[in-house]
Amino acid sequence: MKSMEKYPKRKPNRLSRYDYSTPGAYCITICAHERKGLFSQILLDAVGDGLARPVVKCTNLGHIVEQQIAAIPKRFPTVLVDTYVIMPNHIHLLLRLQEDAGRASPSPTVGAVIGALKSLSTRAARPYLNGKPLFQRSFYDHVVRNEKDYTECWLYIDSNPARWAQDELYTE
Repeated sequence: MKSMEKYPKRKPNRLSRYDYSTPGAYCITICAHERKGLFSQILLDAVGDGLARPVVKCTNLGHIVEQQIAAIPKRFPTVLVDTYVIMPNHIHLLLRLQEDAGRASPSPTVGAVIGALKSLSTRAARPYLNGKPLFQRSFYDHVVRNEKDYTECWLYIDSNPARWAQDELYTE
């Protein structure tokens, strides 16, 4: 009998002892399964000489994810999607959780919102997936600390398509 290989322990993705239902802004990155270019194409220099912004052209899977992003505020009335971009193999979102002003149900957590987005996108995308997952396990989050941090996150998301060829997640 072969001995089991030891795998490195996963580093926790979340801040310990932080309440992810706390009102505030959160910058989220979700990767496609195996970081495959499933969601979009980035058309750089569509006009020439770098004068125009890159065009993000969603695939069928990207459109499905985009529909689920648009549905977040309907599903979770205290959650706003301030901005997002659907890159070829990952998605960036800037979410804002608001006070739940007297609602009977508890505020959703960031994990619940992203879990619903991933689950419902995967369910709708099933005909295109041939039994494979749509997303990598988990997601990256950054708790936005102040207005300057918020602006930096917004600009990062907004300019991500222009930096695609230099992105650490870049694939052709």
